[in-house]
Amino acid sequence: MVNYKGVIISLILPIGAIIIIPFFIYLLTGSGILYFTFSSNTYYLILGFFLVLFGLYLLITCISIFYKKGQGTLLPLSKIHTQHLVIVGPYKYVRNPMIIGVILTILGESLIFESLGIFIFAIIFFILNLIYIPLLEERGVLSRFGQEFIQYKREVNGWIPKFKAYDPLKTNK
Repeated sequence: MVNYKGVIISLILPIGAIIIIPFFIYLLTGSGILYFTFSSNTYYLILGFFLVLFGLYLLITCISIFYKKGQGTLLPLSKIHTQHLVIVGPYKYVRNPMIIGVILTILGESLIFESLGIFIFAIIFFILNLIYIPLLEERGVLSRFGQEFIQYKREVNGWIPKFKAYDPLKTNK
């Protein structure tokens, strides 16, 4: 049975980060209210759409994995925590693929609309996550999953994916 409350809670932050905030940044810095102009640079458009599509793919994949394998929500502030440490799909290669997906989506939007404001937001969003994740989120994961998370963190980078997938069964503990 689908936990719709968990689904709604899980979508609030990504929707805010990839739609609502960039929309308001564009309105404040763009051509005018509800008048969107796309980049006239074909390369920006192609790269931007590729980044958005890949970023959304990562985001949707990660949300799906959290519900199916983790049996909980992706939001650490939610009371619907994952029941299992998620180490499947993109999480075998990098610890923060969902945030990477969000950042790629925002960067793609900045190219599509040639928006310096949205680009700056992507950088700020990344920096905030560089601070927030180790200070708060990882502490909660550590308290819930202990040694399993310590081993995972030792073997899998936070931001730069490894080419070889992490397999906890093949790792010396």
